Amino acid sequence: MSRTPNYDAKARSVLDALQPGERICALTGEKWTMDEAEIGWYRKFNVPPSPYAPLTRWYLLAGTALGFEWWWNAHAETGKPVLTYIHPASGVRVLPDAEWHQKDFAEKGTAFDEARPFFEQLLALRQRVPLPATLNVKEPQNSIAVISQGETNSYFTIGCQGKNSFYSSDGLDMESSSEIYGVQHVADSYQAIYGERVHNCRAVSHSYDCANSSFLFDCRNCEDCFGGTNLRNRRHVFFNRQLTPEAYAERMRDIDLSRRSVFGAYRRKFEELMAADAYWPENFNEKSPDSTGEYLRDCVECRNCFNSFGGPRNNAWCAWAYGKAEGNYFSLGAIDASDAYSCVAAMECRGARFCLNMNRSRNVEYCVNCLNCEDCFGCVGLNRKKFHIFNRPYAEEDYWRELDRLKCLLLKRGEYGLPFPQAFSTSYFFESVAGQNLAATEADRVKYGFPIFDPESCGAVGKLAETAAARPSAEVPDAIDDLDPAAWAGVPLLDQACGRRFAFLRPELEFYRARRIAPPVEHFITRVKRLYQTANVFLMEDAACAKCGAALRVAKNVTYKNRRHLCRACYLRFLEENG
Repeated sequence: MSRTPNYDAKARSVLDALQPGERICALTGEKWTMDEAEIGWYRKFNVPPSPYAPLTRWYLLAGTALGFEWWWNAHAETGKPVLTYIHPASGVRVLPDAEWHQKDFAEKGTAFDEARPFFEQLLALRQRVPLPATLNVKEPQNSIAVISQGETNSYFTIGCQGKNSFYSSDGLDMESSSEIYGVQHVADSYQAIYGERVHNCRAVSHSYDCANSSFLFDCRNCEDCFGGTNLRNRRHVFFNRQLTPEAYAERMRDIDLSRRSVFGAYRRKFEELMAADAYWPENFNEKSPDSTGEYLRDCVECRNCFNSFGGPRNNAWCAWAYGKAEGNYFSLGAIDASDAYSCVAAMECRGARFCLNMNRSRNVEYCVNCLNCEDCFGCVGLNRKKFHIFNRPYAEEDYWRELDRLKCLLLKRGEYGLPFPQAFSTSYFFESVAGQNLAATEADRVKYGFPIFDPESCGAVGKLAETAAARPSAEVPDAIDDLDPAAWAGVPLLDQACGRRFAFLRPELEFYRARRIAPPVEHFITRVKRLYQTANVFLMEDAACAKCGAALRVAKNVTYKNRRHLCRACYLRFLEENG
């Protein structure tokens, strides 16, 4: 039996009249074709059709999702500095996770004012309710981490699990490594992107089961290789040339990657090798039948999805759909979640619609940072609550009556069914998922209407904002042996290229010394952003097989713009003959 019969009747009337055909995006004016599959999703979720083109919805979601970003904000009660992913210019206050979990924000509840826009009131509620500063899943130990999966002695990591590591995103079972993105089971490595079982490597991407190697792309089961593309089961390869063990050792004897100038020179040489020799598969998907997108493993019927693995089924326009994610549409971070629509970070949720950062909740709509909740609408920061609207409790019967009335009103006003407006983003746009994983530009920011502010405003970089005390990062010694940790740890540095300040951590410098890594001169945000964008981004484009000319649909790459792609059959044949 329907609990919102009046809304259901009105929605059914809209959906019954809906026909496939060309539409014009209400935000950008771009045209798209609404097909039967898209209409099917609206019917499944019982929501009105979106007035926005699919790509617009993708950017709106991504712009409200955190990428790789760190800011100083103020403790909501004491005003003391708190390190968080939430930029203070957003107007959102924070509490350390442990303190936040002890609070009950139902006291912030308010009645909905029909004379005011819905999103205006929900934004005001969010600004009254502080959010958890780091969203850690497992409490990190002696670490600086966001969405920690269990970090120990690690610094500036997001969505990682491991120990003694730095400046990384989505790294699992990670140890003594730095600048890692999307790699599992990685140790003693630096600058590794997408892969598994990587040990003692430098600057490797899309590679598996590799050790003691540097500058690799799409390599598997390789050891003691330096400069290689599309290699399989190889040793002692130097820039795609097979050498004897003795010749390889001779070549390596004079290469000192602990010097930044040397590392940079070989990086440039490797880029030349990539342009001349590398072939890219049409995608890096594995065991994912009836699926399209990029970085999919063990997925079934996932269309236009990205970086998903572990069994997701029947999802569309999703990224980071893990585990038992099923039946989700236009969602980022649907982790063991089902039937989520237009959500960012719906973890172990069922039936979430238009939500941000939700955990273990059911049948929730337009909610933000709630956990263990059920049947709530327009709520922020609740825990273990049922039948709440705008954080205000209702008796069960009254809740359904008021929800039915409210959804009818919002449907009539054209507000119900819209994603969160751009003002709900807590990010500096270029460091959100849009900036990192979609490689959004200033033109994109303007096009999709996201606000802009000085990233160092509102005290967001703390004491590093003291410009007079910052040394140009170009003064950092070229060789790690010439850098004294006692003299450089904690010293404010200005990366003049991006206009941002940073400082070395003492454990970071000790890591560089122990593993013979050249000291960087770029802000760590710039370095991690390069990792994201050396990998393929979460957008698709047309291409053709470089061998047979077959039409392909491939993920974009903003670093390697002139890639040579191979269809699956030609790629496997190439590896058999050359790998």
